[in-house]
Amino acid sequence: MEAPTAWVITVSDRCSAGEAEDRSGPAVAALLAEAGFEVTGRHLIPDVVDEIRALLREAADTVVVPNVRA
Repeated sequence: MEAPTAWVITVSDRCSAGEAEDRSGPAVAALLAEAGFEVTGRHLIPDVVDEIRALLREAADTVVVPNVRA
């Protein structure tokens, strides 16, 4: 069975501008990896609604729903 996949998206004006270090994104990615997930996307973006919306749409387009029959 393939590992489930996940994206980590950090939304921070200061971190995306290089004014602060993003510590939460790498920490979440590590926790997901420890839980058996393959982190296939890591993104650091500013707190701008259109950018957030676009990235969430991109992430949603990568979702693969398995064909499971009961």
